[in-house]
Amino acid sequence: MNNIIIATLIGLSIVGTGAISANAGSFSVHGYS
Repeated sequence: MNNIIIATLIGLSIVGTGAISANAGSFSVHGYS
């Protein structure tokens, strides 16, 4: 069970990082720094 929990946390962190990167990219495209 611990492996499943760890894998889930890693997956969520990757998704969260991707969302933050996407937001930063859209901000830079629109000229916001």
